[in-house]
Amino acid sequence: ERFPEDFRVLTEVSAAFRSSVVPAPSHVSASIDTNTYRMNYVRPHIVVNENDDIVSLTWSPNFEAPFPGDAESASEYFQARHRFASLVRDMTDEAQIWTKLRPGQVVVFNNRRMFHGRMAFEDCSEPTKSTNAGSNADETSRHLQLVYVNIDDYWNQLNRLASVYGNREDLKRVFNGDRVRSQ
Repeated sequence: ERFPEDFRVLTEVSAAFRSSVVPAPSHVSASIDTNTYRMNYVRPHIVVNENDDIVSLTWSPNFEAPFPGDAESASEYFQARHRFASLVRDMTDEAQIWTKLRPGQVVVFNNRRMFHGRMAFEDCSEPTKSTNAGSNADETSRHLQLVYVNIDDYWNQLNRLASVYGNREDLKRVFNGDRVRSQ
């Protein structure tokens, strides 16, 4: 609402994203080189449906590749991108949820439906890496394990299990392509 022209640009002009993961995630087909798994894609930052409802938002500055567009669209793209980056950076505390996980805790969310991030951390499990004298390695060392599940596979399995074990409640799709329980 505040920046309609920027919104238009971020829904129409594509950005490029690139990421390499070593080794490849377990869900990657064996026919793909498993030494390095590369994700390359080009899409607008904001995708809307036919009703102009936002169905996905891709904001991943660390994985942005060089701008794929022409010089004419570059100026308006970078202006809109800069303003959006400022909005994200200046988000109020009321719009954020912060949590510190304890060992054994898990956070599960739909990666395409929730704007999320992580704070930087220092691995203090080895004394030579620690800049915090007297820090407890058990408190500062961590292992972040990422697991990706295809949303269609998840819903298909959920529906299959619901039909096998009963207690099936119909789930309907909502504007962003997600599903909710029928009321």
